[in-house]
Amino acid sequence: MARFEGRRQKSGAESLISGLVVGAGFVAFWALGGHAAWALFVAVFAGLLPAARGLSKMIASRAAEPAARRISEKELAAENERSVLRIARDRGGRLTPSLVALDCELSVEEAERVLDDLAKKGHASMRVREDGRIEYEFSEFMRLD
Repeated sequence: MARFEGRRQKSGAESLISGLVVGAGFVAFWALGGHAAWALFVAVFAGLLPAARGLSKMIASRAAEPAARRISEKELAAENERSVLRIARDRGGRLTPSLVALDCELSVEEAERVLDDLAKKGHASMRVREDGRIEYEFSEFMRLD
């Protein structure tokens, strides 16, 4: 048992490819070598079973991928909200998407989406200024002048 501790597990693609190669080799040997029944038996057990195991590993990893991506998207959205809230605090509670884009890594469109989401959640209010600009106000960060 101890001699296998440092052994690396094959990835799904590696198992699939090696299984197909080994299986194809024994099928070729069977076809060219006189149709020995043992060659087909070895092709199934040494080739097709590892290939099937590799395929199942690949499918399982693909199925798990979207869940991991959703978690990271949620974390990214939370980090974007925190960035916008810090900017609102530092700028006295009044923001535009352009100001947010200047102060962080977000594009103007992404900043507008984050600001809209915060307004929908009740953390900010959106108002249209007389000149037509949309401004978001965070009352808890507003400075009393």
